[in-house]
Amino acid sequence: NNCVKMDHIQDVYKKKPEMINKIWDHLTKVNLKVDGKPFQVVYNEEEDELEYHGRSGNETKVGPLIDDMQRLFSKPINDAIHHIEKRVDVFKRYKFLTFEVISEILLLTAIIDKDGNFIDNPDEIDKIAKELDTDVMPCLWKGKLSDEQRDTLMNAISSDIIPTKGDFI
Repeated sequence: NNCVKMDHIQDVYKKKPEMINKIWDHLTKVNLKVDGKPFQVVYNEEEDELEYHGRSGNETKVGPLIDDMQRLFSKPINDAIHHIEKRVDVFKRYKFLTFEVISEILLLTAIIDKDGNFIDNPDEIDKIAKELDTDVMPCLWKGKLSDEQRDTLMNAISSDIIPTKGDFI
């Protein structure tokens, strides 16, 4: 259920090579990595309001609160917040959701339910994104890895060379 970047998976291979087969057994999709302005939307039940946080570095944990000064200098985040505030009822159903803003595109990248579970079902993610009128992270591949794909990935990991997006696809 956890996302693993190609450069991070090389660290796993070096430190705990026995973990690699477990990763391959659970890998079901590969998303395009995007470099936008990340933020998380948390529903604060006690205050009955949405909070906006920066990325934590771990998709299952809440990052630091975005303060008024940060918002003052971030038009993309403010535009996204304006879009989000019209859909508060959807956010109330989850612990938090993570987004990336690229230009004027709002991408839903991760969802954590009320019980702290990472939602990774593509159909459920698409449904939630439609309710929020947002896009989802572009998927490059999904399915079960073939032996040839595993071998190709193992060669990339063991070589210490991080492939380009085109080579990886």
